[in-house]
Amino acid sequence: MTAHDRLRGTAATLAKLTNKLPVVSKIATAIQKASLDTGLLGGLEPGSQVVIDDIPYRVIPAAVFLAGTGKTQEVSVRPFLIMEYPVTWGQYLKFCEETGYPKPQSPSFAFDMDHPVVNVSWYDAKKFAEWLSKKTAGTQIAPGVEVQGADLPESLEWELAMRGTDGRRYPWGDNWDPSRCVCNTTGTKSIYCEEGEKGQSPFGVKHGSGQVWEWTNTTY
Repeated sequence: MTAHDRLRGTAATLAKLTNKLPVVSKIATAIQKASLDTGLLGGLEPGSQVVIDDIPYRVIPAAVFLAGTGKTQEVSVRPFLIMEYPVTWGQYLKFCEETGYPKPQSPSFAFDMDHPVVNVSWYDAKKFAEWLSKKTAGTQIAPGVEVQGADLPESLEWELAMRGTDGRRYPWGDNWDPSRCVCNTTGTKSIYCEEGEKGQSPFGVKHGSGQVWEWTNTTY
């Protein structure tokens, strides 16, 4: 999704994934504003929190950042919002109950409603985003700034939200620190766990490393 377009994602052929815990991605919410010359959103600072229907989002600015292996890539997207935490079982099951969409299979490990949802395909994630788009579209989050819709983030949008602009390897920096992410476990933890808070990205987004794999709108 480019932040100024409205739900332009298409169902493309996806490469086979090898992760054990397929998971719905964080949802990037498209926004629109008449003038974005400053790269900000009606006074909202990069990384500031916006809450819509009890779901916290973080403001991600347009930026030129060090992507991938360290080459500088110009990210030609307007500012956008991204969910601060991964989508939970509670949020996803609410979507299933309201729409009649099939519920995902329960994992073999113990989980609770505030754990990230798993066993969700890319197509399931797109349906969740469509549902969320209908619920959020038209919400005013700042003077002159209105939510236009929701979709999965493009891979570069996700990377910017998780790594910031300085080319760091992990959300918290360049050095590996297992205390800052949920790793070496056969299950998941609450999205509000200590590891997620300690390992947040420069924009305040949690669980950019560890916990579960996440979907984006970009096909590889």
